[in-house]
Amino acid sequence: MYNLDKKDKLILNLLQKDCRQSTRELSKKLKIPATTIHQRIKKLVERGIVKSFSAILDTAKIGLPTTAFIFIKWAPSFIREKAGLKFENIGDMLAKLPEVQEVYVVSGDWDVVLKLKGANEREIGIFVVNTLWNKPEIERTLTFFSFKESKDTHAIELR
Repeated sequence: MYNLDKKDKLILNLLQKDCRQSTRELSKKLKIPATTIHQRIKKLVERGIVKSFSAILDTAKIGLPTTAFIFIKWAPSFIREKAGLKFENIGDMLAKLPEVQEVYVVSGDWDVVLKLKGANEREIGIFVVNTLWNKPEIERTLTFFSFKESKDTHAIELR
């Protein structure tokens, strides 16, 4: 864990809103020299605090308006062992599926939660039946479809 000072937090907050901003633009907004901002961003990337810079797509406009959350219960351990899958690798295995946006290994009655975007419920259903249900490591699934998305962000407000 790294201690972020006030300048780092200001820079990170602005980058999260729009990572296309130049160091010159950030310099004007924050009244910090552009060279300082450049050096700080470089250090934040080197330390792994900034993992990547990316574009956030409007999924409805690219034909993927449907969001689903799929809860997964793993098969008993003897089946997983037969398949050569260790519990700590479960999330990694599912993360390799290109249809999956997010993977969380969780506590409680379910073992994993996936987030997917699709064209419609039928397309996501086909993925569940043809891909997930064909994995012997998966005992059962439960799929929830989102009716309305009120917030979808990766931004973290740093104070």
